[in-house]
Amino acid sequence: MTQIPAQIVYKVLLIGDTRVGKSCLLKYENPPIPYTPNLGIDLSLKRINLKNEQEVLLQCWDLAGAETFRSIQYTYFSRCKACLVMFDVTSLSSFNNVTGWIKKISDYGDQSNPLLYLVGSKIDLQDERVISSERAGIFADQLGLRYIEVSSFKKHNVKLIWQLVAEEIFNREEH
Repeated sequence: MTQIPAQIVYKVLLIGDTRVGKSCLLKYENPPIPYTPNLGIDLSLKRINLKNEQEVLLQCWDLAGAETFRSIQYTYFSRCKACLVMFDVTSLSSFNNVTGWIKKISDYGDQSNPLLYLVGSKIDLQDERVISSERAGIFADQLGLRYIEVSSFKKHNVKLIWQLVAEEIFNREEH
């Protein structure tokens, strides 16, 4: 019987308003078209090979943005190592709601002090864009967040963000 090598597992949350692209970011290989919302919580596993050849597993929890599911979400905030706070670059309201999502992390999270990323999604929709890269980047800097833009549809920066998250958590944990 072969033994499965021990893995390092990190819990990562994806939060933000409904329809900002959380599920598509997780399932970028086969984005769900047409849009199908998850029912509260969805879990995906991402196996990442780090630059030092260590393999880690990201346990990615996609928390539905709909108000209906918010009461069950708070239990998932504890012990997360990173949190991707997502907004849609074509939606001013999703951008304006980012601070509320960040407040939920501090209100309901434990003392794990997760790495926080601001993720602007749907950058392939340039003609509909209402939040510029510069504006989002300045906002992220003011809040002490890392900022990255993605397009699940065009697969832009999607692999990069998972690699970045895994590397930064691993380095922070001092393995």
